[in-house]
Order: sequence, then structure tokens, then C-alpha cells
Amino acid sequence: MEKVIGHLFSGKHPIIVVTLFVIMGLMNVVCMESYANLLLTFPQVLFVLYLLMIRNDVEDALLFHVIFCLTGFDATSGSTELQLMSYPEIKLVGPLTLSYIILGLIWLRVVKKKIPKSTQQTLLYQFRKVVILMMGYGMLVGLFGLCFLGYRFSDFILPSVYIVTGFLFLDILIRLLDSSFLKKCHYCMLYLLIAAPPVAFISFFLLGIRADYSGLDALLFNEAFMLAPTLIIAFFYKGSHKLFFMFSLLLYFLCVMSAGRGGFFLNIAASLVFVVYLVYFAGETKHSFAAKVSKVTIPFIFVALISYISTMDVGLNLGTRKLSELVSLFEAFGTLSATGVDISVVSASPYIRIAEILNILDNGLHNIFGLILGYGYGGYYTDSTHLFQNVDVSNGGFSMDVIRSGRYGTAHSFLPMILLYNGLYGLFLIVRLGFRYFKKVMFSPLVFAAFTLFFYSFYFNTSLFMATSFSLFAAEWKIKYS
Repeated sequence: MEKVIGHLFSGKHPIIVVTLFVIMGLMNVVCMESYANLLLTFPQVLFVLYLLMIRNDVEDALLFHVIFCLTGFDATSGSTELQLMSYPEIKLVGPLTLSYIILGLIWLRVVKKKIPKSTQQTLLYQFRKVVILMMGYGMLVGLFGLCFLGYRFSDFILPSVYIVTGFLFLDILIRLLDSSFLKKCHYCMLYLLIAAPPVAFISFFLLGIRADYSGLDALLFNEAFMLAPTLIIAFFYKGSHKLFFMFSLLLYFLCVMSAGRGGFFLNIAASLVFVVYLVYFAGETKHSFAAKVSKVTIPFIFVALISYISTMDVGLNLGTRKLSELVSLFEAFGTLSATGVDISVVSASPYIRIAEILNILDNGLHNIFGLILGYGYGGYYTDSTHLFQNVDVSNGGFSMDVIRSGRYGTAHSFLPMILLYNGLYGLFLIVRLGFRYFKKVMFSPLVFAAFTLFFYSFYFNTSLFMATSFSLFAAEWKIKYS
């Protein structure tokens, strides 16, 4: 069994593995809201438990746990209120899922394993330390707030589940970090990235399976799909699979332009920044054939993008609408002057996010301790700037009970949530870690996940945390052993 798994993730059989991932992804999306999904999920659970309990193969148990989680679909993608039956989504009690229990069992098998000193020099170990610090402070202050400050339990539990699950996953990865396992994870992550766009394309265009997002057809996607722009960067590194990258990216762009969300365009923009760095500045990659070609074509590509954005039909589909919202956000910062930023030109979705940030900062001016260190899990902010009065925040995910109370215990992106829970100091730790990872991009394209995690999705959902942190873990094969 171990030889077979090692052979599959050796980089020699991409067609076989990618096809298997596509099949699993399609089975999950076709059976998304049906108990028939258990016909796939139940064998997956048994297989991981078999590897863990009977074969005592912790590495492969974790590997397939990640595969089954990242080929499944969650409520964030499906926008459904029904109980989902994919591997990462079967719930036991409240937010506690079966996948969390399995992750906990894996952690119990490795927790006594010592962390080598060489591993303690890695960025992943520094990431683990930051998570421990943020988790300890957030939960301690949050528990105090539950007892004495009237924090809502629902506001406390969601970030607590996120950070505890994230810590368990990182702690397992740190204790399993070695060259042979990293190699398997490296190829596994690449195959997951290649497989994600075909699943989304087939389900949306060929099978007609779509979610509803503000009255428009939206794409169904798994968490690996969010990291697909990694493949753009991967062109500038030595290695095979480039034809797979091209095919997968073609499907990815078709999906995003038809039914993408704002985060997809932000990730694409970030990947292009990485490409510019690799083409014009990085020591190794700027001499590659792809870089030499790109030096000529990049200016034309940017001109074409600007021309398209300036002439696109905003109401055409969800993709163009979200791209328009992102453009309006940059236009607002383009109005920066002595009087500040004019957010009145911003569309409703990014407007709410900016208003959340300004409210939390404004609240912090009256509570310096909260501004610097945050309010812990369960902490809340008020609409002290009155910016929420200019938009219907009930369409922004806030319940009427929360709106009537005037106490908002959650937000819509990484920046306001980190400021709320861990303050400016927590934001400093996360941003510094992100830039430390960016410096390693010349070693591996998988480092791109640092942008999605640290500058877009932190505190968002556990599956995306798993996808991004697993990608950063896999990048260590090149960073540490290159």
C-alpha cells in the first residue's frame, strides 16, 4: 500500500491522479445535497481510519484526509442551507464535523513525536507559533468576555473552532516534516490544483449545476480552486506538467469570467504581481524561457486587461459584476486625498468590508487596549462611524437580531476579523509572516498560498486554511531541501 501511494505521488503519473481527483470532485458536486453522497464519503472515512488505526500509517492517513477534504464541497461554495454529506461537512454536534474528529485522532497519534531542531528553523514552525499566540490570547480574553462582558457564545465559538482546528493541523504537519513525505505532498498539492478547475467547469457548463449568488448563477468550487492561480506562477519553474497547467488554467479563466467571485480576481491580480517579480527581478526564474517570452508579452497583456475592464458589460454575469466591484474598490483608493478615501463610489459588497474596518478602528480609538491587542473571540464592534446606515447590512450576512442589537461580532474578510480578535499586533504578526513567505517564492510556486491565507482568508473557513497551509507545507520540499 505504501509503495503504491508513494508511486502515485512521485510526479510520474499525473493523468491517473488528476483523473481520480476530478472524478471524486464531480461525485461530490453531483450528490451535494443528497444522502447519496454518503456512498462516497463513508468509504473515504473508513479508508482514512484504516490507514490510521490498522496500518498505523499516519502520513498517508493525513494525506488522504487532506485529499478528501479538498475534493469535497462546503456551504461557502454551495450557498445552501441543507446538510451537506461530503467528507469535510458531515456534522455531529453544532459546528463539530466528523472530519474534525478524524483530524483530532491523527493529532493524538503524533503529538508525542518530538519536533527536530532543524524543523524549528522553518517558516511553518514560525507560523505555528503565531497561531498559538493568537489562539491563546483570543480564547482567554473571549472566555472573560463571555463571563463578564456579555459576549455572544455564537460569536465566540466560530473563530475558536477555526483556530483550534488550524493549530491541530499545523502541529501535525510540523511533526511529520521530512523530505520523503514533503515530496508526496508537493505533487499531491499540484494535482489538486490541476484537478479543481475541470471539476468546476464540467459542473457549471456541462452539467448545469450552479449555486445562486445575489440572483445570479454562481460557480460551485472546492477550496483548491481558490489556489489555482498558483499554476500561473508555476510556469516559471523547472519541471514538467506545464501542458496540464495550461489546460487547467484555460478552464479556470472561463469559469472565473463567467461566474467568479471577488476573491478569485484578487488572487489572479496577486499572482500577476508574483509573475512580474519572477520575470524581471528573481535571480533564477528570470533567465528561464518562459520569463524571456513574458518580458515581451506582459506589457501587452496588461494593456489588453485594462481595455477589457474599461469596456466590459457589468450586468453580463456574476464574474463581470464582481470584477466591477473590485475595480470600484481601487477607484475609491484612487480618490485618496487630504480628506481621506471616498468610499461612496464603492459597490455595496466592498463598501461593507471597508465600513467594518473603519468601525473597528474607530471603536479602538476609545479602547486603546482593544485596538492594539484586540477583543478576543466573541468580541464585537459597533457602527460608531454610522457607515452602515448607507447600506443594507442585512444583505451582508448580518441577522436582524444582530442589527437591532448594534453589536457586530463578525466581519467579512481577514483584515477586520484579525483587528477585531487580535488587534493591530495580531495583524502585524500575520502580515510579517506573509512577507517572509513571499521572499521564498523563488523556491516554489506553492508559496503563493501565503497571499490567500494571510492577506485574504484568515479566520474565513477551516477547509481553506487546510488548503493554504498544506500548500505552504508542501512548499517546504523546495524551500528546505532545494
